[in-house]
Amino acid sequence: MENNTKRLFIGITVPRTIKNTIQMIRTTVDAPDDLIRWISGNNVHLTLSYLGEVSDDRIEALTKSLKSKIDTSSFRLSVEGTGLFPSIERLHTLWLGIDKGRTSILELQDIVDQTVMEFKQKKEEHRFEPHVTIARVSKMKSSISIDLSLFLNALYSPMEFDVNSIHLFESELMLKGTKYTSLVEFPLK
Repeated sequence: MENNTKRLFIGITVPRTIKNTIQMIRTTVDAPDDLIRWISGNNVHLTLSYLGEVSDDRIEALTKSLKSKIDTSSFRLSVEGTGLFPSIERLHTLWLGIDKGRTSILELQDIVDQTVMEFKQKKEEHRFEPHVTIARVSKMKSSISIDLSLFLNALYSPMEFDVNSIHLFESELMLKGTKYTSLVEFPLK
């Protein structure tokens, strides 16, 4: 019998105001559409932990583990500033930064990551940096130089919101892009 899997991650949804700001920020980057893939409005989120492929028969255990370990109070975040990973020379990701609530998000991410470690395909190679991914650069074209000075200096009003829950998301690769679906919501205290 074939074992089915789902591509999963743990994340936080973000309000529409952030999604609207992305449209403004997008105008600061002059690059061809085949070079930068912007994240669509419904897919914008803050990832806490990427699990990769998890077999369907392990999702219930994953859910129970998260329910038993997530004992965090809700908190407030502010999204402000821009940045990129890993460097301007090897560009892969454009993002919006987290300021207020940074300590709370780091603590929550540590709890989540410890809880889901046994379900992950592989351990993260880098330290968690709280951010909202807004675009990815094509791997095949990441060596092409683009001017990101306007992006890195973009000014917008800080956007605050309450984090009242986290989600177990499924990530499905579709012909028209990736589709994220919340499978389970875990309320915070």
